[in-house]
Amino acid sequence: MQEKTRLVLELRESTDQSVRNANAKVPTGRKWNAQTEVDQAVGRLQHQEIVGRVQAGRAGLGWGEAPHFWSKANRKERKEMVVAEVTRMEEDRYKIKAVSQGRQGSWTTWEGVVNRNISWSDLWKIPQARLSFLIRSTYDTLPCPRNLHQWFGNEECCSLCNAPNASLQHILSGCKIAFSQGRYRWRHDQVLRKLAEVLEVCRQGNKEPPSAEDHTSFVSEGGVRRNTRPTETSRLFSPDQEWSMRVDLDRQLRFPTEITTTSL
Repeated sequence: MQEKTRLVLELRESTDQSVRNANAKVPTGRKWNAQTEVDQAVGRLQHQEIVGRVQAGRAGLGWGEAPHFWSKANRKERKEMVVAEVTRMEEDRYKIKAVSQGRQGSWTTWEGVVNRNISWSDLWKIPQARLSFLIRSTYDTLPCPRNLHQWFGNEECCSLCNAPNASLQHILSGCKIAFSQGRYRWRHDQVLRKLAEVLEVCRQGNKEPPSAEDHTSFVSEGGVRRNTRPTETSRLFSPDQEWSMRVDLDRQLRFPTEITTTSL
């Protein structure tokens, strides 16, 4: 898309008059036309210049960088402005289409979600079954009872608590029976157990006196050997304090006193 836009601008603003007068057409698909998009982008940029500088949000007037207007831009700057505007227009169409889709566009209503940039190399490392589950759970296309009822008209319910037409959110994190059986805590407990094992090994090793590392000092011919102190191995815990292990595993409910008890 951006390459087609740049090609249209190169032909329109060519320094060769014969190229400009040729009115060459850039071949594109049926749903997207480069010439039309460039015309709309130029019109929007000129309209923004007529409107002038506006202020959005609670910031005061004049806050932020001053906009770069179309009439004051040179040939290179205009090209970049048009390409950026065409890209922005296409992203707006994607957002409008996503909002209009009730199920696949539900991610547009998420709040407080941390963005995660996943590269192609990361995708290739993920097993196919896990990747399929992640994508289908994100767009709510897994065969949960509610989706099965919508797709095939089947009267399905949760296999644990018998809740009718249970949604995907209920299956993954809202079933009371699954919560009481510890299914939602399994991943948390596995990670916490591994951390506890590593910390316990460090805590037990902290009781032993520190050992000095053997090292060899090299002295040049005719030089004098200097007395250097042996380096001590670094430790995770301070040796002058007594450390005890308290971890919330197997429903022991061992929490530090610094954590305030809440009703959440």
